[in-house]
Amino acid sequence: MHSRQGGEISLRRFTMDDTQKIFQMSKEESLGRFLPDQIYQDYDEASKVLEFLIRSSDEINMEKGPYVLGVMLNGNELIGHVGASKIEEGIEIGYAIEKKHQGSGYAQKAVSQMLQLLKVNTTASEIYGIVDPQNEASKKVLERCGFLKVGKRLDKIVYKKVLIQ
Repeated sequence: MHSRQGGEISLRRFTMDDTQKIFQMSKEESLGRFLPDQIYQDYDEASKVLEFLIRSSDEINMEKGPYVLGVMLNGNELIGHVGASKIEEGIEIGYAIEKKHQGSGYAQKAVSQMLQLLKVNTTASEIYGIVDPQNEASKKVLERCGFLKVGKRLDKIVYKKVLIQ
């Protein structure tokens, strides 16, 4: 955990200029451990995924695909992503912050902003978070954002937050 505080967090659509940074972040150990499907073998794979995410972020429509935005620090540095996608139970929120910026409250701010977007732009009444039991930091992010533990799914912990429309 870092003791740094401060720094404004905002969300924005990805651009193809983000490819190198997304590819670089995909190589971090914590991403490989907790989000193995977000590890890209090479720049071309990262580029194809980013193209898909850009197309999917035209609107928030879980039937068409995930809605994923870049997490920006002070408006100019891409430090992670936050998104929503359809799962069996409803809508799942997912997020990742670059290792050097973890422990500063940025994931919590990004998740809070995404929850507000979902509340305003969808009819979703509840949002789920699915977390590896060993990912203590991610569990704290969800709990601080008002999610409650509601069960297990395979080897993961399921959290839920009710959105008050």
